[in-house]
Amino acid sequence: MAENFFGGHAHQIKVGMSQSVVAGLLSGVIQGSAIGPIMFIIYTDDLAKLLEQNNVTAKLFADDVKLYLEIANVAADKLLMT
Repeated sequence: MAENFFGGHAHQIKVGMSQSVVAGLLSGVIQGSAIGPIMFIIYTDDLAKLLEQNNVTAKLFADDVKLYLEIANVAADKLLMT
């Protein structure tokens, strides 16, 4: 049952009278669900921990994430681009 809740969904965007094609989503939580906020916290908490382990500062607020990484030399710049 969890697989059906977290995957197998589709997404489409409508702006005015125009619609995008339907795109399948690989993962995610249904917007407006009771479990959505808890799942968002779990996902973003894991993301922040992983980034911290790689010397990336993450600032999280609501559904927004800002990432900060110091580029101190050319090697770090090249690593960022890979």
